[in-house]
Amino acid sequence: MKVFEANITNPAIDFFDNSNELLLETLNSELKSICGINSFFTTQLEIDALTTAILSKKNLIGETDRAEYGDFQTNKQLSDAVCKLLMKQYISPEVIIEPTCGQGNFIISCLNTFEDIKFIYGIEVYKPYVWEAKFAILDYFLNNTKD
Repeated sequence: MKVFEANITNPAIDFFDNSNELLLETLNSELKSICGINSFFTTQLEIDALTTAILSKKNLIGETDRAEYGDFQTNKQLSDAVCKLLMKQYISPEVIIEPTCGQGNFIISCLNTFEDIKFIYGIEVYKPYVWEAKFAILDYFLNNTKD
């Protein structure tokens, strides 16, 4: 399913669908405690749009081919390989800076590989990818809770 022109996973859909509190400050606080993203939503209108899209399930807009504009996403295999190479060199960063995070593949690979991460900074100018990265990070933490 797509929301804000971004793919959203079923666990993330279920999370929002089952949330009792959908007010900006409260939901952002809960999301920060789950996945560490500050200001997951910037406005209440974004939350309302998300819940409307989930309820209607009508948001099936096709994704444009952004490759014609020079947009190439780092695939999961490459980002996993980079992280494994760093681990082999005994590099385990506490801070990850991803200046072109796209859909978040490298960030997810880092989360899967490095245990010492304290901060992740992801920058992306294309808004649908910002949402895909946020949903991917939320999905990661919903599926990888530390008990």
